[in-house]
Amino acid sequence: MRSKIEQLYISLVKRAQSSLLFWVFLSPLMLCSLVFGVVIFVRRKVLTLIGSRRKVAAPIITVGNVTVGGTGKTPMILSLLAHLTSDNLKIAYVSRGYRRKKGGLRVGYALDPKEIGDEASLVQRRNENVIVSISDDKWEAVQAVEKERDLIILDDSLQRYDIPVDLTIATIDCLCPDGYGWLLPRGTLREPFSRLQEMDFLVLTNAINQEVLDRAVKMIKKFNIPFIVTQPHITRFFTSDGSSYNLRKGTPVALFSSIAHPKRFSASVQKAGYSVIATMEALDHVDIKSEKLIQWARRVQALCPEVVFVGTEKDWARKCMWPILPSTLLFSQMELEIVGGNENFYALIDRVRTMTNRQTRL
Repeated sequence: MRSKIEQLYISLVKRAQSSLLFWVFLSPLMLCSLVFGVVIFVRRKVLTLIGSRRKVAAPIITVGNVTVGGTGKTPMILSLLAHLTSDNLKIAYVSRGYRRKKGGLRVGYALDPKEIGDEASLVQRRNENVIVSISDDKWEAVQAVEKERDLIILDDSLQRYDIPVDLTIATIDCLCPDGYGWLLPRGTLREPFSRLQEMDFLVLTNAINQEVLDRAVKMIKKFNIPFIVTQPHITRFFTSDGSSYNLRKGTPVALFSSIAHPKRFSASVQKAGYSVIATMEALDHVDIKSEKLIQWARRVQALCPEVVFVGTEKDWARKCMWPILPSTLLFSQMELEIVGGNENFYALIDRVRTMTNRQTRL
């Protein structure tokens, strides 16, 4: 129910950008946004004071955003890990494990997806040597691994001022860079947009065309922060056991997903050269029940016998076992393709390596 309300709310805010009727309808929320602004200002002051008294043995980098919703944080973290794990670093990934089934502290390798959440599960499946630390209290999760690691990657924590961070990265969705111009609840900003001027690096995601990119770049240029431009890119398809699969171009596919932006997933598959004939979309982080998936697959396969069923890697990471469908079941691996600011990305990697080298010497 909560996810449905969030989805409806964002839809209304988006409509208010082009409709006077919706703008008037949501205008009472402007006062609420002003009150929210006061609350987050006071909260920041208090948490910053707490954070100034805390020390961490390992350097911490955080990847977060200033708006609610999916902005590509996890793909960016995976990109960082892809370049850093080859350095034989002892790395920890820390998160609160959004929408996981069980609470409490969970630390280790190859943990149950239900206990750590889909995003943490995806990180650990891609990076077997990265230890995962999950807790509703991220400071507790940091403390559980800080003395054993060369580096801690903190997920979605730009607003955790009580945790001392060495490097900050903000991901920004080019399709909605400024959260529609307002703090919650009138817009989707968690903090004022000006917070970006405090970042070390900015990552523009979903730069699907030049017009969208130019608009986003215009908004962030004033901050004079190094930025990286990315596009989602499917690198491979694989079976439920992780084995790569060569899917012939033009093959009819039926897509299922429970992610923040299923329409973008569909667009990426079509761009890769496949014919999308059906979709099943669940809300972000919601586990698709096997029975429901099988019933839907049977209906689709009856209409198109040669269809191949494709989910996202995030969906794959959510389950340890997948049901047998009436036709081939695959998953797509998505990467961030850097289409601008390559020099800034490698400057970011070099800076992290410098931090970890200094930590190793200590």
